[in-house]
Amino acid sequence: MSGDGEVTKEKWDETMAWWDVCIAAHKEAGVKWIVQPLMRGTGYESLDGLKQYCEYFNAVGEKCNAAGIRFGYHNHAQEFTQEFDGKPV
Repeated sequence: MSGDGEVTKEKWDETMAWWDVCIAAHKEAGVKWIVQPLMRGTGYESLDGLKQYCEYFNAVGEKCNAAGIRFGYHNHAQEFTQEFDGKPV
């Protein structure tokens, strides 16, 4: 991910290259799962930010699947209390 952990369109290629290295190392180690423990900033600030994280997680999941590794997201309490435009996400 970018240095501050944010997912940005400007750093998309750099971030995906980082995931390629990460996934290859995990595959070599025999890992069966990679779990992302959080979203940062924009994922909690707006519906557009949340959609961007969904796109990001789907892209990483596809890379993991192609390598034979499962990808997951570990949620926390704030995901169940988040609202956008007065509606729960």
